Amino acid sequence: HISIFLASIGFLRLASKWPKLMRRWQEVEQQLPEFSNWQEKEELSTRIKAVTFVLITLSLTEHLLSTISAIHFANYCPATSDPIESFFLNVVDQIFFAFDYSPW
Repeated sequence: HISIFLASIGFLRLASKWPKLMRRWQEVEQQLPEFSNWQEKEELSTRIKAVTFVLITLSLTEHLLSTISAIHFANYCPATSDPIESFFLNVVDQIFFAFDYSPW
């Protein structure tokens, strides 16, 4: 819950600075050179899409590998006899320092 609180504080601070940030962004965009034709604009669009695709794919891969690792660890190093309880106790153990595990 503390991490959510800190993230909220960070977003509120960003929101207060947003108008100044957008003015600065507009200044930077106005200093950029114009596209000489539609092909340059299309190339930039394609590069941005490719970078976005690569980053999302890498992020998804990391998340899946992390989940597979947690499941493997819960199965082969169980904290309890219940595999689901063992998974949660290993993955989000910080929650269970304050609260007892309960499937309901």
